[in-house]
Amino acid sequence: MNLLKMTHSEKKLFDFVVRFVSEFHSYQDLFVQFYLPASLKSIQTFKRELKFSKYKQFFNLTEDEFKENYFETVRLGYVGV
Repeated sequence: MNLLKMTHSEKKLFDFVVRFVSEFHSYQDLFVQFYLPASLKSIQTFKRELKFSKYKQFFNLTEDEFKENYFETVRLGYVGV
């Protein structure tokens, strides 16, 4: 495809596809590199704080309940896409 000989509508379509792919990759990189690790860190921090809390006997949480924040973050990512 010769970019110099494209019509106006072909150029608009090409620009749209390039922008869409670029934004998708940026969103994916942001999500994988920042949101998911931050969510996992939040789980670890909460577990550590709960371990030394004087109220830990009131929390009877399963591992899935701890990971609920992570699952919500993943769902948010799918909605964002």
